[in-house]
Amino acid sequence: MSFTYPLGLLALIGVPIVVIIYILKNKYKTLTLEETAWDLGYRVRTLGDNFTEYFEMPFARFVRKLRLRQAAQDIYSSQSLK
Repeated sequence: MSFTYPLGLLALIGVPIVVIIYILKNKYKTLTLEETAWDLGYRVRTLGDNFTEYFEMPFARFVRKLRLRQAAQDIYSSQSLK
């Protein structure tokens, strides 16, 4: 990956943070790549390709894994309270 502008690196670092914050704030809602791209002001294809490249998995798989881990953590914490 090469950057024509030096600020490209800052954009590469900043975008994943913004996307992660958006996903965490909306993890209990129905999240689609299309809706996320629209809300954050990105093109669907661009966000999807960059997301997969950065996180090494598609958007839907990332959201699914996040929800499964949260559910497992909720189950574990509720069992430890008993």
